[in-house]
Amino acid sequence: PNEVVAMTQRLSRLDAFCDWQRKVKAYCDCSILYWHHMQLLPHLLKTVYSRHIHADKLAFILDAFCDARRMLQSANHISGNVLVRGLRQHIVVSLNDAVVVPLCREVENTLRLHQYSATLDHMKDSALPKSRSSGKKSDLRAIGRFITLEPIQVLDVTISLKEEVENYLEKEFYNMTVLALHDWKTYGQMRNIARENLGLDIGDSRLPHGTLDMGLDVLQIMRNIHVFVNLYNYNLNQQYFIERKADRGAKHLNTIDISSIANSIHTHGCGIMNTCVNFTYQFLSKKFYVFSQFLFDEHIKSYLNRENRWYRKHKKDANVDHMYPFDRALKFNKDIRRLGQTKSGLSFLGQFRILITEIGNALGYVRMVRSAGMHWVADAVQFVPDIDKIPKFLEKNQEFSSSLISAESEKSCEIFDSLVADLSGKFAEGTDYLKVLVDVFQQVMLNADGSDHLSNFSIIIPSLVINFIEASMQSKEQMARSHKGREAYFTDDGFATGVAYVLAILKQGRDFDALHWFKSVEEKFTKEIIDVKDAISSKNKELDNAKKSYKKSSSYFGFGSSKNSETLFTKEEIRKMNDEIAEMKLSGKRLQSTLKEYRMFMFALSGARSFLQDADDIIDDADDNPIGTPEISVDETIET
Repeated sequence: PNEVVAMTQRLSRLDAFCDWQRKVKAYCDCSILYWHHMQLLPHLLKTVYSRHIHADKLAFILDAFCDARRMLQSANHISGNVLVRGLRQHIVVSLNDAVVVPLCREVENTLRLHQYSATLDHMKDSALPKSRSSGKKSDLRAIGRFITLEPIQVLDVTISLKEEVENYLEKEFYNMTVLALHDWKTYGQMRNIARENLGLDIGDSRLPHGTLDMGLDVLQIMRNIHVFVNLYNYNLNQQYFIERKADRGAKHLNTIDISSIANSIHTHGCGIMNTCVNFTYQFLSKKFYVFSQFLFDEHIKSYLNRENRWYRKHKKDANVDHMYPFDRALKFNKDIRRLGQTKSGLSFLGQFRILITEIGNALGYVRMVRSAGMHWVADAVQFVPDIDKIPKFLEKNQEFSSSLISAESEKSCEIFDSLVADLSGKFAEGTDYLKVLVDVFQQVMLNADGSDHLSNFSIIIPSLVINFIEASMQSKEQMARSHKGREAYFTDDGFATGVAYVLAILKQGRDFDALHWFKSVEEKFTKEIIDVKDAISSKNKELDNAKKSYKKSSSYFGFGSSKNSETLFTKEEIRKMNDEIAEMKLSGKRLQSTLKEYRMFMFALSGARSFLQDADDIIDDADDNPIGTPEISVDETIET
């Protein structure tokens, strides 16, 4: 019997060993989960995702629910494939809702907090999101456990969590960059963080390079140049436009510089430069029509003719000395104001000044477009070794290649050679659009019939400059106020550019230089500043004597004071003298700041004329240049 029992046990073990695969499959079959998959699967997936350490169990859970496939395919009342597709759809949807979508959002939030913590001090403690249980900062490696999982097989569908996260982030970064182009750099840095820390290969947004920090597009400016020149002020030295006044609710002013226009040229191509010049020409044609109508007005024309005759007659007088008097220009400014004003307080001369400013802003825009074009071309050809000696790529390829190249490669070489030749040609060309605009209007305005009234423009410039200086000083005073009005700005070189442009077109640069206007302004204000300084010095001496007399009379306690009562000063008189000195100091400061504004305008006008005129048209008159005149300051007389 013992031998029979032993044999039976051995046969039983041998039977189990021969059929172990079927039995293991039967014991591990999880088909029963199908009847509870609607409630059980979402809960299990959420539990696994909430505990990143169990990320490797995700594939086993899904495989367990997929075991029902064999059972469903044996169904008789309905097609098995229909039941299998329903199960697959539910598993994919549950996986997406419980794992994929939360994982994508958590990765995005983690990247955002990493990026913002580097620039915002108050977010340095929030570089990583807080975990749900411990309250401590989670680690990128915890999220990385899901991303590094192998692709999961769900019935006949393969799901890769890494690819799902990459597609989600690529879509989000593209959409957010399109909505806020100025944030392109932020999303680029987030893309780098995801690649370095999580191994995510997120594709570039492929947006045009010109949209990155481009500001106003050059096409938008070109189509609305009449609005642009009115809303923006031009800075001649640094070559940028700044918005005159922000839109309602805006907390910043828009600016346009050479780099932003260069990005626009990169987007639209160099051909946009010629289109900008054509649009500017059409705009200037309309403005010069209004310009001519103003100078043709009977009141303006008669005054300017009278001033021309007066200056030719009296310029050699001792009190004139070849310098157009400041007082005559100021008188014309006041006379024009009596003819009427707009609701905003502008006289006809002020409107004419704004017209010339808009012309100058248009010229400044053309100058910036040309500079931006040269800037872009210089960047494009920076990798060419020698711009003067550019070898043909096709010839070099045929020379060093042992066999004939294909037709496609030959075509590519020809295209490359044509592109390099085009860039080098544009780099060497450097078309001067300003000279083109000067020449085209010279031919029209100087040779047209009935253009005699335009010859008086040079004599009206002094009055225009006075009007401009008054407006400029008012605008700078507005900058210091909390409620800034429409005329609050700190730079406006468009007027100087417009005056220089009109002088170049009408060839009246020598006529204006013959007025020696800036020398006249320099002498007038220098004399007034010296007079104020002398008056302050005299008044200070008188005040010192008054204080001494007041102290002397006080020392007698009222006795014997009647003998010299006529030379004594009261306390009220001394206070009044102090007020007069303070008023004279304020007047001196005002004169000094006004003289500074005139000098700054002279510098701007000289700079604008330097790139609008030929060398033969510029008069080198050292006597007319007041730069070397010592600046007389009244600050040293001011005492607190």
